[in-house]
Formats: sequence, C-alpha cells, structure tokens
Amino acid sequence: MSAAPGWYPQGDGSQRYWSGSEWTEHRAPATSAAVVPAAMAPTGPYAGGVTQFVAPKNPALSLLGSFFIPGLGQLMNGDTGKGIGMFVGYVFSFLLMFVLVGFLTAPAIWIWGMIDAYQSAQRWNLQRGIVS
Repeated sequence: MSAAPGWYPQGDGSQRYWSGSEWTEHRAPATSAAVVPAAMAPTGPYAGGVTQFVAPKNPALSLLGSFFIPGLGQLMNGDTGKGIGMFVGYVFSFLLMFVLVGFLTAPAIWIWGMIDAYQSAQRWNLQRGIVS
C-alpha cells in the first residue's frame, strides 16, 4: 500500500509532490512562518486574535454608588466580598455610635469605601486596556 498522492515535506523544509507511485520533479519552496517581534506583539483585550467586548467600569458611578450605600460601588465593580464586607463594617460602626467609637469608624469606612470603589473601577479598566 502506497501513500496517497499529494505534497510532502522534505528534509530541507521544501515540499515535493508524490504522485502515488513515484516522486515527481514538482517542488514547492519552503514556507516560513511570520515572526512578530515581542515589542510588536498585540496586547490588551484583543490580543491573540480573540475579540472580547467588555463594558468599561465607570469610576465616578462607582464612587456615587458608595456615597449613598457603603459597599455598593464595590458590588458594581464585581468585588462582591469586599462590597458586603464594607456594608457590614459600616452597619457595625453605625451601631457602635452608642458607645461613641462609631463616630470615628463609620465616616472612615464610608470615605474609604468611596475611594476604593473609584480606584477599583480604574484598576479593572486598566487591566483590560481601557483608559478611564
């Protein structure tokens, strides 16, 4: 049983045609793969030929969400655990106002939540190559 007719690679990188019974004089030149320097290689959300469409996070909207409800901005950014922790910490600090400690911790958690929500949205966008 012989091999099927077709082009077969040769030792020098070129190809030669097999008729099914003998080698012919038909040859194809060696093909070279295009080499892309690392500095020119694609990066970001469209690298590797895979198109990803992602909606950017809005840092200002995340900050505004945390202004009204502590932890909401983190939830909007996809940081569920951090958002729930921020909300529970704020509620606990609010309860501590009866012993005067909450007057210090509640505003600190509220302000930290707004700053973190804004920076988390910017960081999320930057990791995906989106300038915000």
